[in-house]
Amino acid sequence: FLKYSKQATELITWLRSKTFVLALIRQIQVENGSNPLTIIRAVLTRWTAHYLAYCRLLEVKIALRSLVLKDSMRPTNDKLLMTGDKKAKAKAKGMIKTIENPEFWAAIERYDCLMKKHLEPLAIAANIMQAAFCRLDEVLLTFGNLHRSFDCFNEHADRHVRKAVLSSIELRWSKCDQDVFIAAWIFNMYLSLTWFNQLPFLTMQGIFTLLSRLHQRFFNSGPEVNVSLMEDIQHYFSQTGRFHALGTIKETVRVQALQKASALRFSCSICLILEFRSRALTPWQFITCFPFQEELQMILLSFSSQSTFYQ
Repeated sequence: FLKYSKQATELITWLRSKTFVLALIRQIQVENGSNPLTIIRAVLTRWTAHYLAYCRLLEVKIALRSLVLKDSMRPTNDKLLMTGDKKAKAKAKGMIKTIENPEFWAAIERYDCLMKKHLEPLAIAANIMQAAFCRLDEVLLTFGNLHRSFDCFNEHADRHVRKAVLSSIELRWSKCDQDVFIAAWIFNMYLSLTWFNQLPFLTMQGIFTLLSRLHQRFFNSGPEVNVSLMEDIQHYFSQTGRFHALGTIKETVRVQALQKASALRFSCSICLILEFRSRALTPWQFITCFPFQEELQMILLSFSSQSTFYQ
């Protein structure tokens, strides 16, 4: 995969640098009655672009091979692809050899599913975390989904990719301010703590220690807030006291999402995700008289991973 992906990247870069060649490819596609497709060059740090670039190369394969075949029939002095000085002609010759190589295309096609399998989770994660606003709980959810996706790779051919990605995720997580990400997850009532492994810091006592530590850090508070904070935590997880309406609010949002899905003919799952994302702060707008947890929650769910504070 690495060998042929390098060749594919070189071919894409060469094609993108040749405006005339791109015009010829477009002309062939129009003559064949297909929609004109251009070559996509991946941006080094954008996984979405890498994924789409390889897919597009496969889509223009027929036009590329047709162009090379037609050009090979032209007189030596009338070639359209091999132009320029000696160095440029040598480069063009190498690219033509790649296009004519059936093993190259067989390998790209063979690894098409593999590339989709490897690059699609990274592309999705990049789209989420490179958005203009991405909350801390969404970052943690994305990291978790990315880890789950690559942890499921059990085939021998996937072992190096699996190890590299999982190691990278674990390294980045070890350098993160983990408290704020976990607390943001806790405060998003639409996310479940059961998705985590059963670890000591997710017990009631562990959560109290975490939130009291953050409250002291953000507001320089003293031990006097601990009693109220502990009561808030207990009521929050049992949905009693000041938090007795949380279950009703969550169900109302779920029903509204399903109604939107029906009206817009969208997937129910997509509408639920969009509705829960836009309503993360909604439940807290109906709850009053709990200053300690509310102010901490508002801060954590208002942070963006794109802010200077977390760059």
